[in-house]
Amino acid sequence: MLDVRGRSSLDGATSLRDIVNWIIDEAWIPSSVHIFNNAGPELDLYEFSDAYVVELTAPGLRPQDIELHVQQNVLTIAGRPGEEKREQVSYLVRERASGSFKRSVTFPEPIDTDAVEALLEHGILRVRVPKAKSARAQTIKVRKV
Repeated sequence: MLDVRGRSSLDGATSLRDIVNWIIDEAWIPSSVHIFNNAGPELDLYEFSDAYVVELTAPGLRPQDIELHVQQNVLTIAGRPGEEKREQVSYLVRERASGSFKRSVTFPEPIDTDAVEALLEHGILRVRVPKAKSARAQTIKVRKV
């Protein structure tokens, strides 16, 4: 985590215990969210009070190259980028990913599988996954008797 001066909160760590505490307090991903099949495009997951949002780096992918599946509280994103056909090419360096990928996210709370929306824009796939109404935080009004 960066403070307003642009330094990491880890900068002041003086012992291994400080470093371990920083990892636990600042850098730990909640254990209630599980992301499987880490090989593939980078993925970010964040939460609002009524929905989760998954953003996946997808440069060069078209909507027809991507499949999304939702079952219970698991979202699976699979894709296969179209490859450019280059005849008689001998690569010296090939760093750009090719081939298919599959990423799955298990959400900690029930989701509304009928209302999932996906948008591909500027190389970013953004999937909005609404929480089931029963899982959303609610404010209860207290009535006077």
